[in-house]
Amino acid sequence: MRALHAFLPLACSLRIPAPGRVVAVGDVHGDVIAFRSTLRACALIDDAERWVGGDAVLVQCGDVLDRGTAEAECLALLRGLVDEARDAGGRVVRLLGNHEVMNVCGIAGNYVH
Repeated sequence: MRALHAFLPLACSLRIPAPGRVVAVGDVHGDVIAFRSTLRACALIDDAERWVGGDAVLVQCGDVLDRGTAEAECLALLRGLVDEARDAGGRVVRLLGNHEVMNVCGIAGNYVH
């Protein structure tokens, strides 16, 4: 706990410029159709799945994996958007959800299906 208290003043003084817009999306669960639709509705991608969000920040809050059949497509879409968003002044932030962590730990099979 002492280490945390030593870190807090530094963390509290950190300043990051606010982006123009932040869009947070979670629980994709391998449903690439719904994921694409969400990104289009938020004006982040066009029909060719290219980044059109300008300086927006997309935060993918985890749980891309499990339940759906298009996990690889969802991951590939996100990966491609990282570079495109950066080039346009935006950003894609990918977080790990409990499903990603459980897969890494080898325990997802007992939980998901």
